[in-house]
Amino acid sequence: MSNFDQFSRASTIPENENLQKIMLAGAMYVEENFILEAIHDELAEENLSQDELKEILIEAFCSLDMNAGDADPYEVKEMIAEAWDINSKNELINRLESLQMGLHQNVIDELIDLTTNQKIDLNEYRKVSRYSDFFKEFDPPSFESFTNTVQLGHSSIKTSGIIAWDWARYVHLLRLSFLAKMIEEKEAYLLLKKLEKPMSERFKSWADFGQSFMNGRNLWAGEENSFGDVIESLTTDDWSPWKVFDYIKISRT
Repeated sequence: MSNFDQFSRASTIPENENLQKIMLAGAMYVEENFILEAIHDELAEENLSQDELKEILIEAFCSLDMNAGDADPYEVKEMIAEAWDINSKNELINRLESLQMGLHQNVIDELIDLTTNQKIDLNEYRKVSRYSDFFKEFDPPSFESFTNTVQLGHSSIKTSGIIAWDWARYVHLLRLSFLAKMIEEKEAYLLLKKLEKPMSERFKSWADFGQSFMNGRNLWAGEENSFGDVIESLTTDDWSPWKVFDYIKISRT
């Protein structure tokens, strides 16, 4: 997806406004293809109204099929198996549930608790942690390095957490699973709605959400694999959906 024509065609978009906003939790996986740049290049000379811009952004960023409805389901399914180690519907639902619950956030919270006032090595950690399986591929030096990174970023992690990284990947995996025909549209929207309450309660702005995503991305993938430029674009570009659409809220009335 690299130009305006590719994301301006009809696609599968939820009608519910909050579901559209939950889709925006995965906006970084769309924007890594320079979609905002394509929109600017195509429409810079147009005198767009705010409503027209919103319609374009919904088409570009909120479609369940990521405007890739012609993708080969078999190839997408193979990609999910390779990248996520998911080979069945049951494994998919279990992974989505763990991401919804913020499993990586829980891992980091426990690690901070265990290492804030004492130094702990990998063997000791494995004896006391509920999440030692997450570090089964780690050797002692890599575990120590990871722990040091967590402690160095403790203040930011404590403030914003890393749970947005789980929730962004939840949305992205849901979309991929729809493209792979592992789930139907109606089921996808029901699964998407499960993020509505926790997202509305945990963050108050897309900027906060983006910082939390970056915390998690940097921890688990390293800063060299960062989405920093993508998140900056989403949080600063006046045509970004994160700037045009308010953060998700649930009416209390």
